[in-house]
Amino acid sequence: MLTSILRLTPAVLLIAAFAFAQPAFGQEAETGDHSGEAQGIEWGPPPDYDLNHLCWVEFRCDDNDAAAEFYGSVFGWKFTNFGDDMPTYTFFEPPSGLMGGFNGGMQDGAPDLSIYIYVDDVDGALAEVEAAGAVVALPKTPVGDSGNIAFFVDPAGVIMGLADMYMPVEDTPYPFGEGDKPKPNTLCFFEVFAGENMTASTDFYGGVFGWKTAAVEGHDEKVVFSPGAGAQGVFLKETDGINVLAYIWVDDVSAALEKVVEAGGEVLYGGPITAPHVAVFGYFKDPSGVVVGLLGEK
Repeated sequence: MLTSILRLTPAVLLIAAFAFAQPAFGQEAETGDHSGEAQGIEWGPPPDYDLNHLCWVEFRCDDNDAAAEFYGSVFGWKFTNFGDDMPTYTFFEPPSGLMGGFNGGMQDGAPDLSIYIYVDDVDGALAEVEAAGAVVALPKTPVGDSGNIAFFVDPAGVIMGLADMYMPVEDTPYPFGEGDKPKPNTLCFFEVFAGENMTASTDFYGGVFGWKTAAVEGHDEKVVFSPGAGAQGVFLKETDGINVLAYIWVDDVSAALEKVVEAGGEVLYGGPITAPHVAVFGYFKDPSGVVVGLLGEK
C-alpha cells in the first residue's frame, strides 16, 4: 500500500475495490493518556475459545517507557510493566480487541511488528507449517509459566508468531463499508506481504490455519483474509518493504496525526488521505521508527 502512495496513487485506491462492503468470506480465492495500568491477562483458554485467530501484536521499540508514553498519550492505551522479571517487555491494552507488547530486547534484523496466531499445540502447529513450506525461525519456547511461543517464516518470507496462551480477543468489526465500526484507538486491520505468488500465501494460511479469503474482482494484487475471529486483514503483492502493517481505528485521523507529532512521532505522506465513501487513511512513524497506519471516518 505504501508503494502505491509513493507512486502518487492514493493508498485508498488499492483497497477501494473491497472497502464498500464486508467481503464474502467462505469463498476461497480463485487460485485454490498513558492512562493507567492494563487489567492483565487471564491465562488458560475456555473450552470454546477459537483457534487460529490473531491473538497478540508485538511492536519493536528502542525504549519501553518512551513507547508507552507515546501510545498512551496519542491513543490512551494502558500498560503493564514487569520490572526485573521482563525488563525489556511492556504489555499494552487498547480499549478493545487485540492486545500486545512493546519489545525492547529484540535482536538486530527482527521485524518492526509481529503478529501471533493462537494455537493449542505449538509443536503440532510448527510441524504443520513446515510441511506446508514454512521454515521454523524459533522453536517452541516457554514464556515463564504462562505458555509457549514460536516463530516461523511463511512462503513469502514473513515472520509470524505462534502462541498457546489464552489472550481474550473481542471481534473487531470490519472497518470499511456499512455497519458497525471498530472502537476508537483499537488495532483494527492488518496488511501482510504475500509477494507475486499470492496463492502461496492464501493456500498456506487457508490450509494450515483455515483462514478464509475473498478474492477482489479485477484486482489480483490483493486478497482479503479472515481468521474467523478477532481482526481481519489483506494479503498484498507489494508493501514497500513492510511485511506486516497494523492499522489503528480513530475518530479523527487529522487530530490523531497532530497528537502523533506532539508526542514525538513523524507523519508520513503529507497527512490524511481521503477516499470518499470509504475511509480516511493516515500513516506515521513512532519514536522507534515503526510505521503504523490509521483508519477513520474523518
